[in-house]
Amino acid sequence: GLSLFNTIHMWLGANIGSAIYTELFQRQMAENVARYSFDFPLAAERIAAISIKQIYGAAGLLLTAFSLLFLLWDMPWLRSMVRKMPSWTTTGIRLAASLPKKRH
Repeated sequence: GLSLFNTIHMWLGANIGSAIYTELFQRQMAENVARYSFDFPLAAERIAAISIKQIYGAAGLLLTAFSLLFLLWDMPWLRSMVRKMPSWTTTGIRLAASLPKKRH
């Protein structure tokens, strides 16, 4: 079961990630061609390099912010202020107690 889950999520993650980057690259490439081709002639490789740098720069900033959020969440003083989630056993017992009793 676990290896099947890993195979599926790694396959889906790779395909969805590459599809997102391809879509962003196409949009950014079109915008950069429209923006920079009138000012001065750039080779297609330079425009593609600019597009890739913009996309991966934005992704890097987003992932850095996400990592900082996790680091902040790991601070003890912040975690003590957040309400703790009860364990699944406790949640299941509370749910079972709240359900109406069946009579046979």
